Amino acid sequence: MEASVAEYCRAPLHYASNADVAGTVAVEVSIRDGRQGAPAYADGGFELLTHASAVRDWRDAEEVARVHRREIERLALDFLNCDRALVYAPLVRSPVAASATPDYAPIFYVHSDYTDDYRSMICGPDRAY
Repeated sequence: MEASVAEYCRAPLHYASNADVAGTVAVEVSIRDGRQGAPAYADGGFELLTHASAVRDWRDAEEVARVHRREIERLALDFLNCDRALVYAPLVRSPVAASATPDYAPIFYVHSDYTDDYRSMICGPDRAY
């Protein structure tokens, strides 16, 4: 991010590996507002886009999957001017979902969704496509 973007705040972020969540390390980092001068996609691999979703009930997993996935796919296709975009099925997190599926509980650590098993998650026989 550009140095001219003012610091919004400082916060400790906790980093963990899958192997040792108990061994997290808190790192104090500067938080900046991405709406105030973030680099373009070509420079940073990320860009904040404006999008108004047609989803009416964000707690309805079926509606989110049916409506939002296609919206994000279209947004990616248009923004990147590409032929295909893979949008993985959304997770609707809630206390009820977390009680049924512990993986749907809030995540308290900095993490990456791109793990060793990510390929099988998006290419496997039970994918949501």
